[in-house]
Amino acid sequence: MIRACSNLSDLEHSLPLPVGDFFHSNTEYSQAVRLYLQGGDFKMAEKSTARAIGMVESNQRCDMLQNIVKFWEGHKEAKNFLPSSSISFLLLLLFRSPKDAAAAQQAQKCVSMLGCKVIKLAVSQKGLSKKVLYDFSSEAFKVEVTKALVEEYKGNPIGVLQWYVHRNNSSRATEVAKDVFMKCSNDELFKMMSLITSKETHISELLFKEVLNREKKTKKDLFINTVKIYLNSNSWNLELAFKASTETLRTKEKVAKNMTQVSKEWYSKRNDERIRDALSRKFRMKNPTNFLVSLNLLLNPEDPRNVTFSKRFIKQFGPKIVESLVLKSVSNPKHAFSILAKFDVSAFNHLQEKIREKEIRQKEILQEETFAVNDRVKVHNLLKRKDLNGKLGTIIQGKNKKSERYEVKLDGINKTWALKASNIVKDHSNMESSSDNSYEFNDSDSDSSSSSDAHGPPPLLPRRNDSDSESNSSGDIPPLNSQDSSVTSDDDDVSVTHGRSRRAQVVNSDSSDDSSMPDLVSHAKSSSDSDNGSNDSDSDSDSQRGFRRVQPKNSPRKQQPSRRKKKGGKKR
Repeated sequence: MIRACSNLSDLEHSLPLPVGDFFHSNTEYSQAVRLYLQGGDFKMAEKSTARAIGMVESNQRCDMLQNIVKFWEGHKEAKNFLPSSSISFLLLLLFRSPKDAAAAQQAQKCVSMLGCKVIKLAVSQKGLSKKVLYDFSSEAFKVEVTKALVEEYKGNPIGVLQWYVHRNNSSRATEVAKDVFMKCSNDELFKMMSLITSKETHISELLFKEVLNREKKTKKDLFINTVKIYLNSNSWNLELAFKASTETLRTKEKVAKNMTQVSKEWYSKRNDERIRDALSRKFRMKNPTNFLVSLNLLLNPEDPRNVTFSKRFIKQFGPKIVESLVLKSVSNPKHAFSILAKFDVSAFNHLQEKIREKEIRQKEILQEETFAVNDRVKVHNLLKRKDLNGKLGTIIQGKNKKSERYEVKLDGINKTWALKASNIVKDHSNMESSSDNSYEFNDSDSDSSSSSDAHGPPPLLPRRNDSDSESNSSGDIPPLNSQDSSVTSDDDDVSVTHGRSRRAQVVNSDSSDDSSMPDLVSHAKSSSDSDNGSNDSDSDSDSQRGFRRVQPKNSPRKQQPSRRKKKGGKKR
């Protein structure tokens, strides 16, 4: 009768249950559930729902289950009728809250009984991200989840790997890493490393393998940046830092090129106890790697075990590498040489020469402080202007703070030379010749003179004679000032100043008689009545030479009338 009826809508209102049975028998389970719920037969409604769930997965089935869920949601009393263990209840829970369905420890049941299409339909209806599908099955929805992650972490591909690692799915992270790394440049790869935390060791290992593959293909030094990143506090991974550093020392060419940078990174962490503990543990191995040997030289240069392994290291990579490592941590050259001498004395003999040069330089520095204006000096150790070595001169200007040179007027040359303190020494020959001629300037020498007269002639002191200098007569003493010639020198230790010096220029006399006398002299005023007595001949010769007598300390002075204040008078 129901089949013969052309309009079933009238019968549905009057006979919902028989019509529901009709639809149930014809596998139209959505309509059957609607009529069973309308007629109050919840048991048959659940049966039809179960039959619909058991159908082969297809688009038609998805639409049918979606309609069934709507019919069940429209009857509040019917929802309370379903037991929580029934499949129909799980279907309603899935469309109501996909997250709750996945968290109810029935995710696998949803996948096996409801199917992937129904789950994706339920998630899309709620407007949720497809990442939720991972909670149902990481394997069944890996494509959908990966696409969703790539879209979410666009510009930060390492976030995709981190998302999988945080869910303890290292295998899936490894699979995704191949696709992610293939699209990244070297800079992007290092950026990924810096974003990885110390706990994400699996991602660090994946990145290290990728760097290793690129190093072999491109032959670029990528491991130096890798060491920097793995020694960073955020991306700390000591084991991979050891491995990356070992790769930098694979060949002799890489050692010479990379050791300076790698040792700099490790030396900056020299106080980290984690590194020292790991190094001590690894260095106990029978045959430690070259990097471990170099690191122990850098951090523990006085370790006696270095002697054995360093000989092998020197033979393979040369003494310069060993020397640079020890000198980096030992600043004292003597101490460094005492350590390196245990390895090979002949290979590090040049350090002794440097130590000697340093000591000589320190002595020269101490000697620099004794030079003063008007000091007589002798030039030596000039390399490019060897013709000036042995020349005598006088310092006319103190040390220049910028150039660290003294202005020296050389005898017989009308030029002022700027010389370093290491290229001049004090000349004592002038003092000796002065003592021989009894031209002493200190009081102690005047007391020990060999004169027969206790109150003999006092020592002579040079004094400028203004009258003689103005007259510019043809005497034995040349003029004091002379024009300097502007001549340049290409010697590193010598430079020539231009123009007239502010101080008085010193010019040597051509006379051979005055060679032992001081260069800076002045004429004495000629006076006929300067001295009397038995020393007239000496005074005359002295006045001709341009000297004046100075009264010695111990000689008696001529008493002069005292100037006492008279009573009642004013002081004169």
